[in-house]
Amino acid sequence: MKDFAWFTAVRRGALALGVFVGMMASGPPPVLASLDADPNNYGAVSFSAFGDVPVAADNSVSMHDLQAIGISSADIDRAMTDGAGAWADEDTDMEPMGTGIYQRLSSWTDYRGRKIQVRLGYWDPGGDSGWGYAKYSGKHNLTTRAVRAATAYTPNWEDQASSTVYYQVVHKYECTGWGPWRTCKVVGSTTVRTVHDRRVLTDGDPKGVVTSYCLGYWPRCPDWVKNAANI
Repeated sequence: MKDFAWFTAVRRGALALGVFVGMMASGPPPVLASLDADPNNYGAVSFSAFGDVPVAADNSVSMHDLQAIGISSADIDRAMTDGAGAWADEDTDMEPMGTGIYQRLSSWTDYRGRKIQVRLGYWDPGGDSGWGYAKYSGKHNLTTRAVRAATAYTPNWEDQASSTVYYQVVHKYECTGWGPWRTCKVVGSTTVRTVHDRRVLTDGDPKGVVTSYCLGYWPRCPDWVKNAANI
């Protein structure tokens, strides 16, 4: 009787092991598939985002702080599938008004409710002069969406005689791992400095954005600034 009980226990154990091996041979569930010996090597992705977050001494940031600036775990999962390039954004929402260099292209309000105007402007590469959209896009590699993100929400500004200067931090991140093993860290940073001329022209709107560029990168901002995930 004891021999039969021992045999039955061994047989059940062997069957259970066989079922588990069979499951793994046919392909583990997605969660199990991600649990390799070093799960932090799984699903690496990089992206950038406007907005400052607390950064630890080892350059790591928490998912909670990323969510505060509009980056969710779902966004990172999407980037793993589609690539961060899926976030690249061109100026598709501008509504031109008027003609010539003072043509109004887009507008919004800043943190205090002040109107920010974008006009066509001009940029002369030979003489290194200009202002407006033509300058920040042609010389500094920024889109209007990036300039909006750099001015609409930042609480960091400086009022001057006839203009306001805005400062907005942009971080580039790398995340690895999945679920509870996901970790993110800052691998690059810049501050976008934008100068907005508040003087009102005959059409009733401010002259607008004079220039916008990235501190530490001259003259062109890196592509990851204009391709930020939260603009």
